[in-house]
Amino acid sequence: MVSKEIVERLKGTSWQNYGTLRGHPISMAAVSAYLKVVSEDNILEHVKSLEKLFSRRLLAIAQKHPSVQRVAGQGLHWTVELHGPDWRSWRADTTEDPIASRVATRALEAGAVIGTSGEQVSLFLAPPLVISDREADQLLDALDHGLDIADEEHR
Repeated sequence: MVSKEIVERLKGTSWQNYGTLRGHPISMAAVSAYLKVVSEDNILEHVKSLEKLFSRRLLAIAQKHPSVQRVAGQGLHWTVELHGPDWRSWRADTTEDPIASRVATRALEAGAVIGTSGEQVSLFLAPPLVISDREADQLLDALDHGLDIADEEHR
């Protein structure tokens, strides 16, 4: 964020922005190694397989928990949206932790990291592409456990 004064001073100008490591041999080696692993270890096939597990389990979790309004996603990137204020009108103008944060904290106690991006009713699941089936089940079990808090408040 910048002031109006700075915006006015920048009108009609341009500048270059360079990243220190962009195009650096070490960065390129990391990209090459990543592409090699994705290809040789069939990571995308693994993700497609887990997508079915996530879809099935998340829909079951949503049906079990009345606090869940919506589940959406694909691959290993999913959003679980809880009932509550529309995120577009939430202004973070309270000292109370958002319900999504409380669910994420309870899931963390059960052994899983679930993101919220500070939003009030949105939970984000984006595990690493190499997550095992067992670890995926643990993540989803932790979410299921965490949502009990939201259900208590939703009643």
